[in-house]
Amino acid sequence: MNAIPYAESSHPARVNSRAAQSVRLGECTIDRIGGRIVRPGGAARIEPRVMDVLLALVARAGRTVSRDELIEAVWGHPNVSDEALSRCVSLARKALGDNHDKPRFVETVPKRGYRLLQPTESAGAATLRIAVLPFVNLSGRADFQHFADGLTELVIAHASTIPWLRVVSRTSSMRYRDARMLLPDIARELGVSHVTEGSVFVSSGTVQAVLQLIEAATDTHVLTRTYQRELADPIQTQNEIASSMADALRSALAA
Repeated sequence: MNAIPYAESSHPARVNSRAAQSVRLGECTIDRIGGRIVRPGGAARIEPRVMDVLLALVARAGRTVSRDELIEAVWGHPNVSDEALSRCVSLARKALGDNHDKPRFVETVPKRGYRLLQPTESAGAATLRIAVLPFVNLSGRADFQHFADGLTELVIAHASTIPWLRVVSRTSSMRYRDARMLLPDIARELGVSHVTEGSVFVSSGTVQAVLQLIEAATDTHVLTRTYQRELADPIQTQNEIASSMADALRSALAA
């Protein structure tokens, strides 16, 4: 499979559709809307994809982010060359006035990925409330319902660790498993701004899970992700998918 160079990656930004307009990073300000980084000595404009990579690191500040995870978060598929990602990181460092050998902002962790070193502060940060609705079992077999329910519970658990996010309890969310209601009505009852829904399909030892994040006020998609894993270890698979889903929600809802 051929890697796609940076020049061919022209689809819209994936990680910052709900981000704050600006994020403070040390003495720098990341102006998402203006597409620039403002420093004490002036401002530098950066390419949209470079901004996406930087915001993906901001959403995961303080922890090491693998190259594969970063590529998935920004491009949404693995067919991206390492050179494309390295170029984006290099340009982000340059705009921040950072140094590769003595980094203050973006550190390269050998053989593991990258890490944002500085704590961040979003302008106008606010607490959001979301509800994770029960994942629908599309497998046609009742014995896979426990996998769907377990994934629902794990996504709630993982998402609940995001400091600025409040997640409706599993008990309240599960009441809507078979509810024939519009999502805006469910959101209104639960008092949330966003709702996630999804499905699980298991076949021939492979599980495919779909996550959708809906903005209740407009009943429109903010995020859609599909995850496919081998089902050799169901518990490990559930945890891997749930963790990835929570990271995707964090990026999409960052504010």
